Amino acid sequence: MQINLNISGTKIYQAQSTNTIGKQSPIDNASQKSSDVSITLSETGKNAEKKWLEIANKYDVTNISTNERSTMTGELLNNGLISSSEAMVLVAPISINHDPTTKINFLEQTRQGLDFAKNNGATQKQIESWEKTLEVLEQLNTLSSKT
Repeated sequence: MQINLNISGTKIYQAQSTNTIGKQSPIDNASQKSSDVSITLSETGKNAEKKWLEIANKYDVTNISTNERSTMTGELLNNGLISSSEAMVLVAPISINHDPTTKINFLEQTRQGLDFAKNNGATQKQIESWEKTLEVLEQLNTLSSKT
């Protein structure tokens, strides 16, 4: 990602004396100056944004089966959008007896899993893993609701 920042007309003056009482260095007020900010996404950034949107539109994390979750996770991982540790949490089975074709609200289940981890002695690393996974799911959910 390339970010260009152009601020025109800003002047900063140093204080003339450190022992002068009641005088402050004259610094131009930011609200009185014009600022031009431009942000340019690289092709990699544009492709990543496009992939996030594509995946978000394919899967509903509030109504998803384990099989769909596995496919979604593969797409996220193969496109470099998540780490392998986040992928492990996303594809972990819900229970031993869970039918992989049954759809659940995985976003809500992940929120509950994070709360459980925080309140029942999980390590900081485990909690961070849950938090990162929740961020991924929330991002997918937000992107899918915008389209």
